[in-house]
Amino acid sequence: QIFGPQPTFIRDFTDERAVFLEASAKPWPGLNLVAGGRYDHFNQFGGIWTYRFAGSYRIAPTDTTVHASVATGFSPPSSQDKIFGNNFGLEPEKDLGWDIGIEQRFWEGRAKVGATYFHNDLTNLIGFNGLFDTLNLGAARTQGVEAELEVRPITDLVFSASYTYLDAEKTSAADITQLPGARLPRRPRHEVYVSGSYLWFQKLRTTAEAKFVSAREELNFGGPNFDIEDYSVANFAAEYVCNSHLTLFGRVDNLTNEHYAEVFGFPALGRAAYGGFRVSF
Repeated sequence: QIFGPQPTFIRDFTDERAVFLEASAKPWPGLNLVAGGRYDHFNQFGGIWTYRFAGSYRIAPTDTTVHASVATGFSPPSSQDKIFGNNFGLEPEKDLGWDIGIEQRFWEGRAKVGATYFHNDLTNLIGFNGLFDTLNLGAARTQGVEAELEVRPITDLVFSASYTYLDAEKTSAADITQLPGARLPRRPRHEVYVSGSYLWFQKLRTTAEAKFVSAREELNFGGPNFDIEDYSVANFAAEYVCNSHLTLFGRVDNLTNEHYAEVFGFPALGRAAYGGFRVSF
């Protein structure tokens, strides 16, 4: 439905069929290679090929693993993309991305630390221009670093932490409201996650986690973009195994009742509690 003084009802139909093939090999100890290809056929865009190649190598004496991958992607516009802005001429997004990283285990395998650099080049990026239009914004680049740490001091206790730095900007512009070099909206530059989990008496697992997200640029419909403030949120979860068939679980989200919004104008829920059970046979 296209809204207006006289709403217009329209029909959009997408048919997609795909075939995927993947092969893996271990030419010698420690080396793993993976190659995959996918063929998609869309009724609106025809046939599309995408691929992924990945490899990793473990250096046994130091328990160090290096890894890398390269892949292509294809993302057609959704019906919502086309209908919201009444733009049925949207082109699909295309992506070429690669990454390279390293993982190091130590303390007799009870701890590991890793870092990965990633880079993506996107074309025909689909988004909004702040004027209630959905369109192809041009080309963009995203790149950054992901770092992670996991420590298991004893069998039932595990701590983990991760950090992501993201640089996301336009590299060409079909939309004059965002010129080349402009930061892509709703993509935080810094994000930190920490968690701790403990299994009590082989029955009860409790997990506490917290996330920090830095300020990010937001769309301002009818005006220049602006930054929305960073936020931190903490959650707690528990799961109790009664027997081989019954498990009880519960969680509390946003423990501190933080007032924040991931998207401007759509505030996140305040403190909320959930509970339930799971039965298996």
